[in-house]
Amino acid sequence: MKKQNEISRIPKNLSKNNLAKIFNVYTTRVEGRQQYYYNINRGFTFTGLDNIPNSYYNEYQIVQEDTWSLISWKHLGTIELWWVICLFNRIYDPMREPDVGKYIRVPDEKIVNMIREELENAD
Repeated sequence: MKKQNEISRIPKNLSKNNLAKIFNVYTTRVEGRQQYYYNINRGFTFTGLDNIPNSYYNEYQIVQEDTWSLISWKHLGTIELWWVICLFNRIYDPMREPDVGKYIRVPDEKIVNMIREELENAD
């Protein structure tokens, strides 16, 4: 198994939101083919979610066509931060489609930057 910095196919100049920059990337061989995967279980959890002031997030009602990536695009300008929205709403199975009609909280850029910095400094 190779770790991210040993994988030559991963560019070094990734965007600050790219999962490969934030989380460890590994490669392994499965049935003779090279497979990549992310380790998004770095132990990051939000504490005090119930006490976060309203000014740090927007409330959003999920509509029919929404996916986690689309919600990220609509609110954060990138599809790459879907995982922040999921964690922020205690959604631990991102493979499950968002529930239409449900209200979620979408963190603002200040919170996203704080999370990104904390994860980058955790290494």
